[in-house]
Amino acid sequence: MRYAFYPGCSMHASGRDYLESFMAISGFFGIDFEKIKEWTCCAPIAAHGVSRLLSIAIPAKNLAEVEKEDKDEVVVPCAACYSRFKVASYEISNDKDIAMKVNDCIGYNFKNTVRILHPLEIFNDIKKDFIMKDFSKINVVCYYGCLLTRPPKVKQFDICENPRTMDDILRELGFNVLDWSYKTDCCGTTFNLTKKDVFLRLTGRILSEAKLAGADIIAVACPLCQVNLDSYQLEFKEPDIPVLYFTQLIGLAYGISPHKLGLNRVFVEPERVIERCLKR
Repeated sequence: MRYAFYPGCSMHASGRDYLESFMAISGFFGIDFEKIKEWTCCAPIAAHGVSRLLSIAIPAKNLAEVEKEDKDEVVVPCAACYSRFKVASYEISNDKDIAMKVNDCIGYNFKNTVRILHPLEIFNDIKKDFIMKDFSKINVVCYYGCLLTRPPKVKQFDICENPRTMDDILRELGFNVLDWSYKTDCCGTTFNLTKKDVFLRLTGRILSEAKLAGADIIAVACPLCQVNLDSYQLEFKEPDIPVLYFTQLIGLAYGISPHKLGLNRVFVEPERVIERCLKR
């Protein structure tokens, strides 16, 4: 399997452990990714608040680069980037006027033929043989965040309010995946910069509900969600629930080195929690 790959800005910075674990398990399964040569930031936060055309044209420019490289699928790990790509594709498909304006902006006759995939869709299809570790005593809740499935007519990914893809992947790998009601609640995004009281209330509620559900670990699929739920636990009295990418948990199940999975980069270190769970 070979795909075009859009890294986005966060994968080289705050989401570096996501990139490391993503590449580690991709190599393990023999999946090849070719980074888009002329990729640029998709402006996931600022552009759509300034200009509708700009917010569509910027991700469309990246999708156009995939077309120019004769690729028909692109994997986009960041939930915010994934969202902007899907929105751009949807808007161009459903608005001929905006499609023409986008072509003028990017200087290219964009055909909008590229299929946009999140890594959850890729690793959902891999064979689950050769599992090296038994993590059946580790309780995991899966947190998808508010962008992966919304709005449903645009994303067309999983069940909007009760997604199952990450749950199914981790459960099949032997983790004890728990159901809970906060899978798609907002973590506060960038409110930590403008309305910190609101931000801490949102993150705090997700963390406390995960604990009430009996979780030892929160599994995520978004760099911003991971940073918010992991690092801001330091604002609370008991920062004790690791927040790991689903790619890191896949890697652990297959016995890949924690260092290769970027586990040394998280704030709430998982080794102590994992060891405690295995002794149950």
